[in-house]
Amino acid sequence: MTEALTPVEVFCCYSHADEACLQKLEIHLSLLQRQGLISLWHDQQILAGSDRTSTINKHFQDASIILLLVSPDFLASDYCFSIEMQRALERHHAGQTYIIPILLRPVDWQGTPFVDLQWLPKSVKPVTTWPNLDEAFLDVAKGIHKVIDEVNAKHAGSSRAIEAQVLPPSIREKILKILYEERSALSPTFDGEDLAHLIGKRWYEIRSDVAYLEEKGYIVAKQSHIRTRIFHRLGITTAGIDFFESEMQHFL
Repeated sequence: MTEALTPVEVFCCYSHADEACLQKLEIHLSLLQRQGLISLWHDQQILAGSDRTSTINKHFQDASIILLLVSPDFLASDYCFSIEMQRALERHHAGQTYIIPILLRPVDWQGTPFVDLQWLPKSVKPVTTWPNLDEAFLDVAKGIHKVIDEVNAKHAGSSRAIEAQVLPPSIREKILKILYEERSALSPTFDGEDLAHLIGKRWYEIRSDVAYLEEKGYIVAKQSHIRTRIFHRLGITTAGIDFFESEMQHFL
């Protein structure tokens, strides 16, 4: 079963002089939002009565992608250029986020600190100079989609690496799991040797673990003699069932 993807947090840095372009970009990214691929945020979404600074900081820190909507007003803004952009670059250099500069209007951007990043739209042609504005934002949206795919692939790789580090169940966990799942189907002659065989061990190798679980009250072990053979009959107690269902079942 394929695990559902968590929407990628996208933060928009822009000048309020470019609100019309922001709204147009938001429209072109709306399908990605409907598909659950992204969660797009900008400061116009701050609710009345909210602390503006802390709200912006939270979304900024959560963002996997930061969009810089570059224009003459953006570069002229002390807040955009000296604060938001510098913080974005710090997170980018630390490997915490992707930065995507988007050139909205013609401006000399060659001396900016993010000149070496991959810009949008293609050929770094300012969005507002395209004959068809929708074509320009479509190109931008496609470029952002590619980065989203890269973010998701990176997260999936990290998840697989974490899963690979999860330790296998211990002998004690295996004993409880078998006795719990087979508690109503165990043969009357089922004993410690049979249990050890199911685990891939010998009885002497699991005897101390059985003794530990018996001491905790999770299982009961009764020794009986039939002819020349000693049987170590095993069963799970009510306390063992409760422990397995509350503490272990979801992890095995």
